[in-house]
Amino acid sequence: MPSLTEQSELIGFFSYSRDDDEDSNGALSALRERIQRELRGQLGRTMKTFRLWQDKESISPGKLWESEIKAAVQQAVFFIPIITPTVVRSQNCRFELETFLTREAELGRKDLVFPILYIRVPELEDASLQRGDSVLPIIAKRQYLDWRELRHRDVNSPDVREAIERFCAKICEALRESSPSPEERRRQQAAALQRADNEKRRQEAERKRNTGGYRSTDTPEAAGSRPGGARPSTGSFSAARPSTGSFSAARPSTGSFGAPAGDATAARATLLGMPAARLSVIVGAAALAVAFMVWGALTLFATPPTPVLAGPSAGQTPGAAAQPGAEHRSASAVSPEGDSSDPSMIMPTPRLYPGR
Repeated sequence: MPSLTEQSELIGFFSYSRDDDEDSNGALSALRERIQRELRGQLGRTMKTFRLWQDKESISPGKLWESEIKAAVQQAVFFIPIITPTVVRSQNCRFELETFLTREAELGRKDLVFPILYIRVPELEDASLQRGDSVLPIIAKRQYLDWRELRHRDVNSPDVREAIERFCAKICEALRESSPSPEERRRQQAAALQRADNEKRRQEAERKRNTGGYRSTDTPEAAGSRPGGARPSTGSFSAARPSTGSFSAARPSTGSFGAPAGDATAARATLLGMPAARLSVIVGAAALAVAFMVWGALTLFATPPTPVLAGPSAGQTPGAAAQPGAEHRSASAVSPEGDSSDPSMIMPTPRLYPGR
């Protein structure tokens, strides 16, 4: 992938306050000129192929300031802001920095802003003072050059020139790094948007957990996409809020499968997707069938069989008791000859039970 130094023309943006430049008798303009010459030499450029843009010299009288600034920022590949209390409070300087940050994102880079701390800014030393400010946190995160001890010295003095040389070497190193292609930049931007969306979702979920705002597993969007409205899917035990020990609907029930008493609009509780009333009917019918089966079995097997009795022997009056000493002959005492002439030897035919 090509680096930024391969462009036919390199342009940088020098952001400063004109009031600070006038207060220092043009010291900031002289610093900008010295930096431009040092960068041109380190990059091997001519004055026609390299330029450090400064609004004091570049904007012609009568031109619109804002449109000219936007055009210059869209051409710049690096940004040098001179940080002072005046710059921090200047809306114009904020506009320049925020515009270049958009340009930096388009280039797929995060290292093309090189601040120079020119006058002490207390807000940069205390993170609590940066809250609510859109520019100070960005400047604090970037590695800036501390110029507070050098601003009163001549820009052509040896120590100042050495400091400028080191500063420009840092800029050249960043410009020589490979830059992503347009397609890769689009992928990076899409990935950045995805990360931002995921972070937003995570923060929203964290906020809901902290505030107790639980929702059903079926979101309104998903419910609207199903035919028949926003009823939850079958088998889901979750409702608008978590229940307390029961499969309740919108609010926890009091130990039953139904909705809370007095809430006519509450959804009926379900068990495995089946209404409690229907479940009760099925269970009652099953219990009744089992009871009938048990009763039938007991009726069939509980009546004992009636024993089969032998009839009275021949010559004996029915109902008469056996005489003492009389010979007792049972049905089993049949002679081997099978004499059947004796009526007492014939077994009476057993009677069957009625209906058997």
